Amino acid sequence: QLVIALVATTMPILATMTLAVPVQVNWVGPNNGTWSTAANWSPTISGGPADVSGVEFLVTIGDNKGTIQFDRTTSTSISSLNLGINSLLQLQTNRNLTVSNQIGINSGRLATSAGAVFSINPAITFTYNTSSATGGGTMLSASGAGSQLDLRAMTSINAGFDDNAATDRKQTVTATTGGMIDLRNVQTITSPVES
Repeated sequence: QLVIALVATTMPILATMTLAVPVQVNWVGPNNGTWSTAANWSPTISGGPADVSGVEFLVTIGDNKGTIQFDRTTSTSISSLNLGINSLLQLQTNRNLTVSNQIGINSGRLATSAGAVFSINPAITFTYNTSSATGGGTMLSASGAGSQLDLRAMTSINAGFDDNAATDRKQTVTATTGGMIDLRNVQTITSPVES
């Protein structure tokens, strides 16, 4: 009689995973400061935040920071962007910035110049909140041939501000001289009120 014993063994499976390290950076630069200036960020970042293998940047531009000039000459991706009240992120001519994982815009402003493209991963959905921008003004702007704000990820706009002023104030979205703003997935807009 022949007896065969089967013994189950576990072979270790070796896999290599690269986990990206999230790095939180905050804008500390002046009005009209440039993204690529290391000292404009805390902690300082040579060349400004830009995701690289193994590192994802979580970028915060707080309230009332003026205009931040995005001047990186190479296409740039960051993991997240939080843009505060009355702060303007201005992409200079032929610059490209993509937000890949998370975005929060609390009454911040976005603008692109000729050939510049700002885009958000369309798999993310978010509400563009402008309710704290009580002074009105241009909230989104694409100006010049080839300039784009690719905001397909935006599903709603909350512009429900009350400026408590005797005169009407407006929040505007402008695409001029060949610029394009893609708002195709916006389903709801909360309009301003006047008390």
